[in-house]
Amino acid sequence: AFFGWKQGSDTLSRQRTVCTRLLARWHNLLAAGAVDMWARNVKEGLRLRRVAAKVVKMWEHGGLSSAWARWVEMAGESRRLRRVAEKVVAMWEHGNVAGAWAR
Repeated sequence: AFFGWKQGSDTLSRQRTVCTRLLARWHNLLAAGAVDMWARNVKEGLRLRRVAAKVVKMWEHGGLSSAWARWVEMAGESRRLRRVAEKVVAMWEHGNVAGAWAR
């Protein structure tokens, strides 16, 4: 009876070890996939940044430089107008409080 129990205990211990290793391997594979995806995204982001820099240089040195300058000017104006609109909306939202401070 003891020998049978010992053999069953050893078998369970081996199975537990194998399952633990298998789960650890699966976990590492999932983590490796996430790290690999992150590394690919970083690499792609750097590539896109280099391409954008080349495009900007081409625009600056080409016939599109005036169009680019106008776009940059319009984007800056759009940002400024957005900030002004946000302030106006904030004043509307906090009407009584903003009115007291504006006086």
